[in-house]
Amino acid sequence: MPVPVGRVLEYQHHNKGNQMKLTVKIGNNYGKKVVYPVCEQSRIFAMIAGTTTLTLDTLRLINKLGYTTQIEQPTMAGIE
Repeated sequence: MPVPVGRVLEYQHHNKGNQMKLTVKIGNNYGKKVVYPVCEQSRIFAMIAGTTTLTLDTLRLINKLGYTTQIEQPTMAGIE
């Protein structure tokens, strides 16, 4: 028997482990800032949205589900 959606969301909100954090990075695409998924969960959300990047509207909806978003910081590696 399928689990009602409300029960699934209730379980997710009580289980705030690492799976409730999304990691993304900010990129530049032809002068426009875009948000690229980095972790597996953020890539799955992009697949659900049918995009390769995540829009601010999509991120707001994901945050309403109880996820937090952290931005991967650029490093000096690979610049030299």
